Amino acid sequence: MKSIEMQMLQTLYEQDFYAWVEQTAELLRLQHWDMLDLEFIQGLNLLPYP
Repeated sequence: MKSIEMQMLQTLYEQDFYAWVEQTAELLRLQHWDMLDLEFIQGLNLLPYP
């Protein structure tokens, strides 16, 4: 089950891609790995590996 934060980030992605990218980048900078939906990000084909 996805956390509320992950669901909110997915919704943000659907509504405002630029804001989602900024929020995701901030989570990466802060190393909040548990707040990232890596499966969702990988599904966007943004990661260089399968």
